[in-house]
Amino acid sequence: MKKIIMFTRTQDCTEWDVWSQIMNGKGVQPQNNSLTYKKDDITLIVKNGKTLLGEIPGYPTRGGQNPNNIEQPKIFITNLYNQIKGEKDAEILIAIHFGGGGNVKERLNSWLDYFQKNKLNNDKNLNEAVEGLLKNFNQTGKPFLTEYSIGNDNAQQINTWINNNTGNLNNLAKLYNYLKRNSNKYFSLLKHRIAHLFLPLDIDLQWLVETNFEQKNLDNVISSWNSKASQLLEDARVLLYNSNDGNKESVEKIIDADNGGGNKQIKEQRQKLQYLLPKEDNVNLTNNKELMKFFKLFESVKKLLNCISNGSEKEEEIKTFFENGNNPFHEWFVELCNVFDELIKLTK
Repeated sequence: MKKIIMFTRTQDCTEWDVWSQIMNGKGVQPQNNSLTYKKDDITLIVKNGKTLLGEIPGYPTRGGQNPNNIEQPKIFITNLYNQIKGEKDAEILIAIHFGGGGNVKERLNSWLDYFQKNKLNNDKNLNEAVEGLLKNFNQTGKPFLTEYSIGNDNAQQINTWINNNTGNLNNLAKLYNYLKRNSNKYFSLLKHRIAHLFLPLDIDLQWLVETNFEQKNLDNVISSWNSKASQLLEDARVLLYNSNDGNKESVEKIIDADNGGGNKQIKEQRQKLQYLLPKEDNVNLTNNKELMKFFKLFESVKKLLNCISNGSEKEEEIKTFFENGNNPFHEWFVELCNVFDELIKLTK
C-alpha cells in the first residue's frame, strides 16, 4: 500500500498549523505531533517538522567545516532516522520541507557524507542513523526520501497549496505523483547539464564537416579542445554516476528509488545509458545487438576525443572518423539525449 510521510517546514510551525486545521475538518486530531489520514489506497502521515526534526543548516561549500554547525545536523539526522527507520516498503514516499530552499542532496546527503567520513566514535546513535539513512532509503526496493517546497510561509498560501495538491484531501494520488515527480526534474536537469557539456564540441565538429575540414578550421578546433576533449567523458561520468565526488545520488539510485527497479521500460533506458556512457571503461559485453551498437559508438567517441586531445599529430586520423558522411560524435550525443528524453517521459 502506498504511503506518504511529510515533515512540514522545519523552520516554524505555520505549515503544521494549517495541516492541523485542514485535517480537523476531516475529523483527524494530532497524536504525538503527527496527523494520519487515509483515502482509497494511500495513507498520508503529516509530521511536525519543526518539533520532530528541527532545522539543519546548509553544508558549508567553502572554507572547510565549521565545528559550531555540527550539533544541529547531528540532532536532525538522529531525529529523522528515529522517525522513519521502521519504514521498509518501496512505495513509501518521505518528503521534507526544509524551508529556505535546498534539496535532500544539498541539505541532508552532504552531512551524511561528512559524518560517514568523520565518524564520531562516542556517538553510536548518530553513526547508526547515518548508516541507516544511507543504506535503507533511495535504494532498490526501499522507500524514497525526497523534499518538497511550497514557496511561501503565508498560512493562506499554504492552505491553497495543500488543497491544490491533494484535491482537498480527496485526491492523495495527486500528491503522491507530485512528490514522486522529483526524479523527473532530476533527469531534466541532468539532460541540460549533459547537453551543456557536449553541445559546444558537437557544434564545432559539425562545422568541420560542413566546411570539409578546411585546415584553418581544423586548427582552430584542435587548439580549442586539445587540452580538454578527453576529459569530457570523465566529467560526464561524474554527472551521471558521481563516481569521483563522494555523492550518494546517481542515475542508477534515482531510477531504483523511484521505481523499485521494477519498471521494464526504465530499466531498458538505464541499460542503454550504461553502454552509451559506461561508468568504467571495462564493460561486461552483451549479445544484445542494439546495446553493442551503443557501446561501439562510445568506443568511437572515446578514440575521437583522444585524437583531438593529441592535437595536430592526429589530424589525419581525426578525419577518418567522418568518412562516408559519418559523424559518430553527433550520433552518440543524440542517442544519449534520447535516453534522457525517454526517462523524463517515463517518470512524469
